[in-house]
Amino acid sequence: MDQVASSAGSALSQLSSARSASTSASRGARSASSEASNAESALSSAEADAEGTDMSRYGQQAERALDSASSALDRIDSGRDDLKSVESALRDMRYAVSGLNSVASPFGSEISSLGRSVSSAETDAGRASTSASRVDDARDSAKYAARDALSYAKEVSRDRTDSDCSSDANSGKYKTRHLSSQIASLESALRSLDSSDLNSLDRALSSIKDDADNLRWKARSLA
Repeated sequence: MDQVASSAGSALSQLSSARSASTSASRGARSASSEASNAESALSSAEADAEGTDMSRYGQQAERALDSASSALDRIDSGRDDLKSVESALRDMRYAVSGLNSVASPFGSEISSLGRSVSSAETDAGRASTSASRVDDARDSAKYAARDALSYAKEVSRDRTDSDCSSDANSGKYKTRHLSSQIASLESALRSLDSSDLNSLDRALSSIKDDADNLRWKARSLA
């Protein structure tokens, strides 16, 4: 039972790290969203370009905003590695509980219940890992969209009074809108991970640790 309680404590620690990563990722996504809006605004201004005007400053503004958005997206960590560690700890718990079930004990029903709780927590952990993978996929899609939009912003940055960048500005504007859509999908994936999957897993692991600690105390009281 000591091993189960210890593994549960370790899993809770890893889960805390995953939650911190998710919280930080949400902040990063919000920052990227704001910068994407800034880039769209700058490129919208550059759409009015015609020969005789220089809109390069708007392209430069969009470049800076998209560089910042890309940097924010690069720093996003779904916490998937931490969740994989949680899954590993749960496997250790399952093996430990299985070993306890094979030994005659006055706490047979409690041990069986603990085994079911561990199994349920493994399902929750698997669901959380799948959600984290969706976050990773959404982040990668947003990073690609940012690079795509940046290529048009760079073209606008090259504008001079004897050229017309309105077409590139228009294309870049719609690319930044696509980026904003991808970031919105990322934010949705993060909300699902944080508010649903991680909370369920936290409750399951806390319950397992409490039950294991109680059983450990009961066993020692009989010794």
